[in-house]
This record gives sequence, structure tokens and C-alpha cells, in this order.
Amino acid sequence: MKTSEQYSNIREQSQNLAESLGALIVDAVGQSIRLVNVVSEDGLKVAADARNMGTAVVEGFVKATLHTVEAIAEESAHVSEGKA
Repeated sequence: MKTSEQYSNIREQSQNLAESLGALIVDAVGQSIRLVNVVSEDGLKVAADARNMGTAVVEGFVKATLHTVEAIAEESAHVSEGKA
């Protein structure tokens, strides 16, 4: 396999990973919203707790995704420069 084909494969896999992480975030946000809607029927205090928990989950996913995307971008830069 040529070096250019390897770089192309790495870029494609990186893009697939980024898309998967995006889908994961969308799912997490949706689940958090559903959790708040269900729990809010049981009372305002519980709904506030659920909202805070959902917010913490989303923040965690966003931070993890940003770190992953940054790592992919740095690695892609090194690979495109011919460094491993």
C-alpha cells in the first residue's frame, strides 16, 4: 500500500470517528432531554436534579469529543508531514 493511500485511510477513519462522536453527543443530549421531561412530571426539585445531571453528562461528552478531535487533528498533521 502506498504512503498516500495510508494517509487517505487514516483521514477517512478519523472522519468516521468524528462523525460517530457527533452522533453519540446527539444521542446523549436527546436522552438527557427525555430524562428531564419524564422526571419533571414527578416534581420540580427532581426535575432540577435531572437537568443538572443531564447537563453534566453533555458537558462530559463535549469535553471528551473536543479532546479526541484535537488529538485526531494533531495526529493527522503529523501523519501528513510524514511523521509517525
